[in-house]
Amino acid sequence: MSNSWITVQQTRSPIRRPGDQRAILIGLGLNRIGRIKELPDTPATRGMIRKVSHLVRVIRETTELDKFVEEVRAIYRELITARIRRGNFLWQQFEAAAGACRADPNRDDRQITERVNELAVAKLLAEDPHLKGPIEYKPEFLPDGCKIDFVCDRGNDNLYVEVKSVRPRTPDTEEAW
Repeated sequence: MSNSWITVQQTRSPIRRPGDQRAILIGLGLNRIGRIKELPDTPATRGMIRKVSHLVRVIRETTELDKFVEEVRAIYRELITARIRRGNFLWQQFEAAAGACRADPNRDDRQITERVNELAVAKLLAEDPHLKGPIEYKPEFLPDGCKIDFVCDRGNDNLYVEVKSVRPRTPDTEEAW
């Protein structure tokens, strides 16, 4: 599977063009002016686009990380920023981790993994019907400066939640599976 995607739009008609150019447009899924398609970024796709570059335009190139970040935003953002105290701070940490991964794709992705795990736990806490009191992310209440990830007020007591991300030591290879 391709890691990135290209979005192309047909801008001109293939009328009075050679038949192979029409076939390429159909192969790209474009058969009308204004039609937009998202295609995997492969050498074959790039070659097809190059052949009909006078009939199409590339709107944007999307990576797998971009798609992942959009999915995370759709699932978590509204709930986290509305229901969790200091949820905006957690969200800013996620966006910063995503930006760091975009800036250096070869860098270790532990930061973004840890933030997504915290977002997932925050969502579970926010949707728990038994937790009616406030939920706070990394509250400033311990005198020694140590922080716990979440504190949930349950009325007569508090629930303290610490999120830990553990990465497997086994390499992600066919042999390991």
